[in-house]
Amino acid sequence: MKHREQPAAPWATWGALAAVLAVVAWFQAPFLLDRAIVVERDALSSILPIRAFLARALLEGSWPMWNPAPVLGKPFLAEWQTGLFYPPSALLLVTPFSRGFNLFFVFHYAWTTVGAFLLLRALGTSRGAAGLGALVWGLGGPLVSLGHLLNHLMAISWLPWVLWGWARTDDTRTRVLSSSLLLTAALLTGSPEMAILIAGLLVLLARDVRALWVPPLAALLAAMQLVPVWQYLGETHRGVHGLSTANVLAYSTPVARLSELVMVGAQASNPFLPTLYVGPVPVLLALGALLIVPSLTRLLATLLVVVLLGLAFGSNAGLLPLLYEHVPGIDLLRYPEKLLVGLHALIALGAAWGLTQLGARLPARMAQGVTAVLLVVSVADLARINRGALFTLPPDDVLSPPEIALAMGREGGAPAPTRYYANTTGAPTPANPAEAARIDRGLLYAATGELYGLGNVNTPASLNLVDHERLQRTLGQLLQPQALAALQALGTRFATSFVELRSPDIERVPLGSDAAHLYTLGDAARRAYVAEQVLVASGPDAALSRFVHENDPSRVAVVEGIGVEDIAYRAPERRAIEWIEDGNDVITIDVSTNAPALLVVNDSFLAGWRASVDGLPTTIERVNGLVRGVWLGSGDHRVTMRYRAPGLPLGSALSLATLVGLLLVSYRAGQ
Repeated sequence: MKHREQPAAPWATWGALAAVLAVVAWFQAPFLLDRAIVVERDALSSILPIRAFLARALLEGSWPMWNPAPVLGKPFLAEWQTGLFYPPSALLLVTPFSRGFNLFFVFHYAWTTVGAFLLLRALGTSRGAAGLGALVWGLGGPLVSLGHLLNHLMAISWLPWVLWGWARTDDTRTRVLSSSLLLTAALLTGSPEMAILIAGLLVLLARDVRALWVPPLAALLAAMQLVPVWQYLGETHRGVHGLSTANVLAYSTPVARLSELVMVGAQASNPFLPTLYVGPVPVLLALGALLIVPSLTRLLATLLVVVLLGLAFGSNAGLLPLLYEHVPGIDLLRYPEKLLVGLHALIALGAAWGLTQLGARLPARMAQGVTAVLLVVSVADLARINRGALFTLPPDDVLSPPEIALAMGREGGAPAPTRYYANTTGAPTPANPAEAARIDRGLLYAATGELYGLGNVNTPASLNLVDHERLQRTLGQLLQPQALAALQALGTRFATSFVELRSPDIERVPLGSDAAHLYTLGDAARRAYVAEQVLVASGPDAALSRFVHENDPSRVAVVEGIGVEDIAYRAPERRAIEWIEDGNDVITIDVSTNAPALLVVNDSFLAGWRASVDGLPTTIERVNGLVRGVWLGSGDHRVTMRYRAPGLPLGSALSLATLVGLLLVSYRAGQ
């Protein structure tokens, strides 16, 4: 990139920016007016619950590191996609939640469009061409499609800003500092694929070896987030085992689908990106720009397009399968179609450059007229195709609890959240996004129930704990009555299912709608209990297996030991438990027993939890292969368990040290 000075015209520039933002506001009006909320694909079953939990926690004045709702509780900060350290998350504090979420959603489209305009101006395009390129970027199909995969949208919205940080000046120190700070924001969103794409485009388009400083500096600045993620990754199934070839290559783009960049035809079945449309005018302008740029730039741009398409084609081309076989870490990424957003960025850049060159070859008045016509035609075309590309519902239809959630409610006097198991066996295959949303709300699939104060014991996630995967695998190998008894013993109160469940200890709850069936799993579901019998197993797999195969698993606790002989344990006759505090990151329980006992808390066992009994530190035992327990002496005790994300102190120190170092270098350079 080369910085080009532009004639000073601040009012004209501000006016053009205002016009661009007005177009974005019109395009996103249903969200700005809080009349719609995206529910397509992951939005309802994952994205909305995560943001709702974060909004509730922040409004309550807490900084949540742990989320007690999914499965048996799991890290929140280290999940990465939660955006706990991401500054724009402050918009979620706007109430009601639907309004705050929609402002957060629209902000990224407005922010990235402004960034694209400033970048294109810094690169030397005309004001009108910069407006065209910015709107092709902000309203184009791939970027619009990422609205249902919010963490990817959040990350890629910083692409033009990172490039602008480099293009706006010729001073190397300022370039490195600006781009590093801006790339840090992208790294805090939880989309490693988009952050890597941004870093790669910066290095390639800068054509300056000093740009290689930016990615590592940004990673150090984001260490407060990345170090806890790295620590947590080693506890997850994805981190330990990676993803299968089929999972990595799922949603590979068919070559024929590229035609959707310029025309609306027969769309691929269940596409990852609902729309790819950017329109014929921007594509033709970009192709024209490619023909007139210097040969080295043409070669670089062509190679970049080939690489992006080779990756996006996935299983339909040989590049990504080859990388999967030979590059460590590739198996942690998946769904290659989303990389088409890189091609989208190049088209927007090329369209602005092509229009600038076209205008330079025409008389001034004619150039202005041509620019205005192409702008209006392109924006109208993009709005016609992309404005309704994502499936939405009115916020009240999404955030108001469905009948099945109301029927569960919260257990009277019991700690929250109420736990249920969503049995996906026999769930209908949705024919469209509307039907998918109805099924998700009817079954309370994945994290959907978290919107209504419930916790799903089998919530899928991009980073599932090894213990949670072990639990689901084990449940799948049991007879139905055994599996339901094990779930009940883990504190699960309800089960939802589209097929009939059969067990002598469950009861069907009558519902008046066509939602999934709802079953209560009996009255003994407990979040915490004093074990009546303590058994021993050699490791977590053996402990979980022994636990679920007990005739009455709600009575036992299986601890891990080197030997296989069970502990001589006699259940206390007095076993009183009172919950004192049940926060996101801390729980406090008063326990009274008349003999030494093992207190079991049916929450996930994980590094980062620390326990104390009557103020004195004590060891947390892994019980039943996946939950927590502490040994108590006879008498009255106060047990406190507190979670702190492993790696957070080190990561925070690295972030602070890097920031101070960069500011000192910048300050000394300015003297």
